[in-house]
Amino acid sequence: MQLFHAPLLSLLLVISARGQGAYLLNPLKNILHSPAIKEASGLAISSQSDDFLWIVNDSGASNEIHLSNADGTPRGSLEIKGAKNRDWEDLAAFTLNGKNYLLIADTGDNDAKHKSVRLFIVSEPSLPTPGHSISGEIPIRWEINFTFEDGPRDCEAVAVDVLQEKIILISKRTTPPGVYELPLRPTGKNPVAKRIATTQTIAPGLN
Repeated sequence: MQLFHAPLLSLLLVISARGQGAYLLNPLKNILHSPAIKEASGLAISSQSDDFLWIVNDSGASNEIHLSNADGTPRGSLEIKGAKNRDWEDLAAFTLNGKNYLLIADTGDNDAKHKSVRLFIVSEPSLPTPGHSISGEIPIRWEINFTFEDGPRDCEAVAVDVLQEKIILISKRTTPPGVYELPLRPTGKNPVAKRIATTQTIAPGLN
């Protein structure tokens, strides 16, 4: 079992150790107004401005990422060229070597039946200027098709540890939930996500 170095991952383990009382549910403040967002399954704050949110829809929706202001105002959508939304479950924004990226996790597997799952990494697009919206399509920078070392898992949470250049994935339907890691840029064929920890705590309303 290795130690986590990214602050986000350290916080995850600290919260897990403290138990349910470490979580607080904030009252509703803003609503996403875009009609294109039917079932938001992943959300990431832009690396360029914390007033912008990138959002993906759940399984079976279009292969688009949607942009919204933090107050819920829609700012357009972009198609991910060559990608398919089998079961998109989460989204992560990260900066690597001075460049901003978005990671889309096509890792949902409610019935634990998929032989492999996918991650799409794209360059984070430039944000629109006031009064304008985004549209069009963007290419995939790299794609990771991988398996979990202990069999199919329904993974609905991801994060990127840029210091270690690793992706962290958390399973949903195992007891306790498993924490896995995968290289951000795997070498060789058939990369495998390795189980490195478990987390005991589920945030209220998310189990």
